[in-house]
Amino acid sequence: MFPDRSITIAINNAILIVAVKNLFDTEGVPGFVKALVILIESLLIKSGVDCPHCGKDKHHLHSKSDRKLKTSIGEVNLVLTRLLCLSCKKTFNPMAQLFDLDKYSRKSSSLQGFLDLVRETTSSYPACPDWEWPHV
Repeated sequence: MFPDRSITIAINNAILIVAVKNLFDTEGVPGFVKALVILIESLLIKSGVDCPHCGKDKHHLHSKSDRKLKTSIGEVNLVLTRLLCLSCKKTFNPMAQLFDLDKYSRKSSSLQGFLDLVRETTSSYPACPDWEWPHV
């Protein structure tokens, strides 16, 4: 018999909480931002991305590349996916477009705005020095 769906969701949430805590402990906020950008990129690609050159939505993975960006939280190392359009055969990078990065950019006002939003969101929670990560 399969476990109740709510139990499965609770277990997955607990695993996610532990993974986020470990990520913060080992890599801090830049590591968390990197993971968040990977997640957003994955969702963006799965939802359908149009080629900026021809407007078609048929593409496949071409490559991945590292990009180091300087931000207010320090240097963030991103892994960005490059897609190959199957219609016009040109490549494009959806996250570079989202963050308004050209080939040699090392700063992004769009990424900085995103980081400011994350900072505002997380700072709106009251500080609680007695709080600890849930033990799972």
